[in-house]
Amino acid sequence: MNEKERASSTDVTRRTGGKAFHRDICVSPSGETPDGVGIESRKIPTPKQGVGSRLRSSLCWILAALACLWLAICTSLGPLYRQFTTNPTAATILAFSLNDLVRLIFSFFVYLFILRILVGWARTPAWFSTRLNADMRAARSAWRTYQKERRSRDRKDTGCSPAGRDLRHPDTANASTSPQVPSDRPQSARTGFLRRASSDIALRLRAFPAQARSFVLRITANCHDIMIVLILGWLWVPVTLLTAFGADLRSQLREFSWAWNQWTGQKQPYIGFFSFVPMDIYPTAHYMWPARPTYLTDQHNIVLTLFYGSVASLSRYLTGSNDWGLIVLSTAQFIFAAFALASCADRFFNRRWLGTSGPRTIGAAPRCIIIAFLLLCPIVQFSTISLTKSPLFAFAFAWWFSIQYEICTNRKSAAHTRPSTLAALAVSTAVMLCSAKYALYIILIEFLLLLLVNRNHWRTYAIGLLIPVIAFEAALNVAISTGTVIGGDLIESHGPQLQQIARVARLNPNGIPPSARRKLAAIFNLDQMAEAYSQQDADPVKSSGIQSKKVSYRWRTVTKADMKQFNSAWLQTVRANPVIATDALLAKCYGYFDINDPPYVDMAYYLSNSQIDNASTWIARWLPGWRQNVSNTAKSMESFPVLGHLVCGNLYVIMTLLIVAAEFVLKRWRTLACHMPLLLLMGVMITSPANNFERHMLPLVFVFGFVALTFITESYEHETVKVRRDIPIDSESSGSLPCNA
Repeated sequence: MNEKERASSTDVTRRTGGKAFHRDICVSPSGETPDGVGIESRKIPTPKQGVGSRLRSSLCWILAALACLWLAICTSLGPLYRQFTTNPTAATILAFSLNDLVRLIFSFFVYLFILRILVGWARTPAWFSTRLNADMRAARSAWRTYQKERRSRDRKDTGCSPAGRDLRHPDTANASTSPQVPSDRPQSARTGFLRRASSDIALRLRAFPAQARSFVLRITANCHDIMIVLILGWLWVPVTLLTAFGADLRSQLREFSWAWNQWTGQKQPYIGFFSFVPMDIYPTAHYMWPARPTYLTDQHNIVLTLFYGSVASLSRYLTGSNDWGLIVLSTAQFIFAAFALASCADRFFNRRWLGTSGPRTIGAAPRCIIIAFLLLCPIVQFSTISLTKSPLFAFAFAWWFSIQYEICTNRKSAAHTRPSTLAALAVSTAVMLCSAKYALYIILIEFLLLLLVNRNHWRTYAIGLLIPVIAFEAALNVAISTGTVIGGDLIESHGPQLQQIARVARLNPNGIPPSARRKLAAIFNLDQMAEAYSQQDADPVKSSGIQSKKVSYRWRTVTKADMKQFNSAWLQTVRANPVIATDALLAKCYGYFDINDPPYVDMAYYLSNSQIDNASTWIARWLPGWRQNVSNTAKSMESFPVLGHLVCGNLYVIMTLLIVAAEFVLKRWRTLACHMPLLLLMGVMITSPANNFERHMLPLVFVFGFVALTFITESYEHETVKVRRDIPIDSESSGSLPCNA
C-alpha cells in the first residue's frame, strides 16, 4: 500500500468513528468519487449459499413475515372491534370490508419494510452509515450552492456587486474605485463589546457538543451516578403525588387485617353461605377453603400481601390510618425502581466485564436518549409509586434482564462470574417470583434456553435461577397444603376461554350445545355471564368485585369435579361457534399489537380513582387539583396525533417484536435466547384478563431502549468481526485494499 492509499485509508477509518470497516469501504486509486468524499462505498460479494442455508434463511424470513402479518391483522381489526359497545353484531371478522383489507395490506408492507430496513442495516451498518453521511454532505453542499446562487441573483436584480458598487450607475462605480480615506474616529466601546461577546458565544457554542458529551458520559459512568440522576429527575412524583394504587391493594390490606385478627385470637368463622369475606371479592371457589378458617390467599401473591399488610397495620398502630404506611411503601418502591433501572443502564452502557472494551463502550447520544426517555415518559414516572404487582415485577425484570445480558456476553469461564452478579441474579429472580405468578414460567423456560446457548455458566444459572424457584415454590406449596394460605383459583388461568364462552352466551346463547350447557351450568350462570361480558376485560365474567356484582361464576357452589369438565365444555362451545370464539380471542388481545388502539387502563388511572378517595384519610386531600391535572395531562398526551404513540405501551411492544424478528432473520441465537422472555411476556398479554392493559406492557417499555441498543451495538460488532476475517487491517501484511475502481 503506497503512502497516498494509506492516508486515504486512515481518513476513512476516522470518518467511520474509529472503526476500520475495510470490508465495505475502499479507496479508489484516484481518491475521487462522484459524491466528492474521496471514498467509494461497495459491498464485497458474499460466498454462495448452499440449498440448506437458503432454505433456513427462507424459513426465518417466513416466520418474521408472519410476525408482521400478525401486527397487520391486529391493526386492521381494531376499528371493527372498537365498535362493539355501540353495535355488537358488527364487531366481527365477518364484517371485514374492502377498507379493512386495504388497511391490512398497507400495514403489512409497512411493518415488513421496517423489518427489511432493520435487517439490511444490521448486516452492513458501516456501509449504511457511510452512505448516510455522504448523502448528508451532498445535501448540505447542494443547499450551500443554492444559497450562493440565490444571493448572486439577488445582487444582479438590485444592481449591486459583491463590493457594494451600483452596477447601474457608472459614476458611482468609478467613485467607489477611488482610494478610501481611513476614518480617524475611534471604534466605539459598544461595537467592540458586541464583537467580543459574539466571538465568545461562538466559541462556547463550538465547545458545547464536546462538553455535553463529556457531561453525559460522566453522569452515566456508574450505577451510583445514574441512580442519582433518576432520583432527581423523578423526585417530583413522590413529593407531589405521594402514592398511587387501585382495588388490588385494598383487597390485600383487607386480607391481612382479617388474618391478623385471626392470629391475635379473635374468632372469625366463615359465618355461613351468604357471608362476604375477602376471598369473595376476587372470588376463590369455596371448595378450596381449608376447614380451619384462614383469610390469606395467593390471589395477589402472598408475599406482597404480607409485606403491604404488615406495613399498613404498623401505620395504623402508630398514626391511626394507612396513609403513612402507603407513602412508605411507595417511597421504597421508588428507590427500588431507581436502583433497578440504574443497574440495568449501567450494565448496558459500560459493560465492565468486557476488559478489552473499556468502561465506556457506548457513546453519549444513546445514553442521553435512553436516560431522557426514562426520566420523561409518564408510564415510567407513574410506575415508580404505583402499588400494584405489575410495576414491581417490571422493575425487577429490567434488573434481571440486564444481569442475563452480562452473563451471556461474558465470554470468560463461569469461575470469573462476579459474586455480586450472582447475588443480584438470585435476588432479582426472587422479587419477580414474589410479584407475579407468571414469573415462574418465564424463569423456567429461560433457564432451559440459557443452558442450550451458554452451558459454560450452568452453575450460575442453577444458583441464580433454579434455586430461588425451588425455594419459593416449596415454601408456597407447604403454606397451601397446611391450610395457612388459600391457593389461587383455577379459573384465573382460563381468561381467553371464559371470554369465548361469554361472547357466545351474549351473541348466540342457543348455539351452546346441550351437553356443554349442562357442564357449564354447574360452574356459571350463563344468563348473568352474558350480561357481564365485556370484550376488554374478563374480570366481570369471573365475578370480581364487591357485593353489588353479577354472579356469573358460581364460586360458592362449584366443585373440583365440576371444574374438570370445564375444558371439554369449552371445546364443544368453540367447535359449535368458531367465528364468535375467534372474535372473542382477537378482541381481548388485539390492542397490545394495534398501534392505534388507546389503552384500556393506563398508568395514570392509579393516580386518581375512587380507591384513593375512599381508602385514604388525608392523601386524597394532598394537592388534589395537581393530582387530577397530572392524570388528565397524561391522558391527553396519549391522544395527541403521532407523538402520542411515544407514551403508549403498545408502540414498544410492536417495535420489540420487530427487533426480535430481525434478530431471528440474522440468526443471532444467543441474543434471541436472552430476548425470549420478551416474547413470553407478549404471550402473557394475550392470555391476561384484560386487553391493552398498560401495566402488563411495563417490562417491555422499561427495557426497549436497551434492546434497541443491543441490536445496534451487536450489528457494529458483527461487522467488525467480518472485517477482521475478510481483510487484515495491518497494511504491511495485507497489501493494498481490494477495490473495484
